[in-house]
Amino acid sequence: DYEKSSISGRSTTIPYCTAVRNASEGKSIKLHLNNFACLSAARALGLMETDAGSLSGKRHSDMGVYENILVSRNIARDMVYCAHSVYGVEIRPLEDYKECNPDILILVTNPYNAMRIIQGHAYTKGQLKNIKMAGMQAVCQECTSYVHERNEINLSMLCSGTRCVSQWSKDELGIGIPFQQIDD
Repeated sequence: DYEKSSISGRSTTIPYCTAVRNASEGKSIKLHLNNFACLSAARALGLMETDAGSLSGKRHSDMGVYENILVSRNIARDMVYCAHSVYGVEIRPLEDYKECNPDILILVTNPYNAMRIIQGHAYTKGQLKNIKMAGMQAVCQECTSYVHERNEINLSMLCSGTRCVSQWSKDELGIGIPFQQIDD
C-alpha cells in the first residue's frame, strides 16, 4: 500500500507532528521509519517496537521529563500506542482524501471550536469519558495512537515538543477524531 500510494515520499527526516502541521497547510506526504525524526512518534504509530526504556519509564525519567521514575513509569504504562506493525503512514489534508478515507482526523484549533466539536459529539453520543492527556507526545500519541486504538475522540493541549518544532500557536489545542465519527 505504501509503494502504491500516489503521494511522494521523503528522503530526509521530519517530526510526525510537523508533517501533520504541513498537512494543515495543504501538503501531503508519506513517511516510513527512516523518515521519522522523532522515534517516540514512530513507536506510538507502530513503525517500530516499543523498547524496554520506553515501557519502564526510564527514557523520560532520565530526560528529567517527570519528577521521578515512579511518575514516569506510571505515565509510560498509561500511554496507548498502536498495537499493529506498519511500514509507513500517509498524512494528507482532508480534502485530498479522494479514493479512501483516513483512519484519524486531527484538528488543531482554538478552544471555542473544540467546544463546539465536543458539543456536537455529545449531542448523539454523550460525554467524553476517557480523555487521556499528559502534554507529552501530543500529536502522535494523544491525537493519533490513542484515538486509533480506543476508537474515541481525544483532546490534547499539545506539548512543548510539537509547539517548538511545529510552531503551533499558544491559543491552539489538538483533537483526534476517528474518521467514522466526524458526522457527529
